[in-house]
Amino acid sequence: MNTLRLTRVTILVLVVVVFLQPVIADTTFEIAISMAQKGDISYSEGLYAEALASYSGSIEQDPYNSLVWNKFGMTQSKLGQYAAAVDSYDHALKLDPYFGEAWVNKGDALANLGKIQQAVDAYDRAIAINPNDLRALVNKGTNLGELGKQEEAQKVFNEVIRLSDKEIRSHPNDAKFDADLWTNRALAFTKLGRYRESLQSYDQALSIDPKHVEALMNKQALLRTLDSIGNVSLPQTVPTTGVPGLRPTKKPAPMMPYIPVLGLIVMALWFGYDKSRNP
Repeated sequence: MNTLRLTRVTILVLVVVVFLQPVIADTTFEIAISMAQKGDISYSEGLYAEALASYSGSIEQDPYNSLVWNKFGMTQSKLGQYAAAVDSYDHALKLDPYFGEAWVNKGDALANLGKIQQAVDAYDRAIAINPNDLRALVNKGTNLGELGKQEEAQKVFNEVIRLSDKEIRSHPNDAKFDADLWTNRALAFTKLGRYRESLQSYDQALSIDPKHVEALMNKQALLRTLDSIGNVSLPQTVPTTGVPGLRPTKKPAPMMPYIPVLGLIVMALWFGYDKSRNP
């Protein structure tokens, strides 16, 4: 009798495990996704403390999501918690060693901690995954400059321009909507001292996304620098003509409608005057 009862209890436990655990797991997964989405909204609105709490809650529900770990690190970086951010990026990279964005973000956090060589190493990992990662290349070049390796940095910035120009020529329609491409291109031009071309690229980025924070801040910083050194010959708005593979984003100004009308009036007066002289 006891054996029969034990068997029934065992079967009941197995039923609970088999049929109810997936429901619990699905609920946990849904909570994690919901909290991550809430974090995304807070992050986009600049509410970083709220975003941090939401991403933390998501990680508690599902600690195996590399995307959320990366976003958690990005939020920590926004709050100046760079050491904690590095740990978060490491969590993301343990789950996905080929997560290029996490490698770049880790490099940025390391750079903010003054660990410049480690930052360069992180950017190299991102570039090994994607040799066309313009952000990784720009940041690597910047940090090489911090290390005093100016010649290497110059080569990296020239590579950024080569790759961006290639992308613009190969996919001009896509380039017209890629503000990040133009911003990275502008940064490379700035580092090379080619300020007019840098402003040109910033203007293109801002014509695509007028609220692009990095383009706005860097363009303003460049203009302040140029003003401080007395280089006032550069206009604040530079047309996009001459950029390979891209037409200007602004249409040429239309001819004023009164100009043709004025021409007709002049012709009519001349015709009347001529007819009066030769009846």
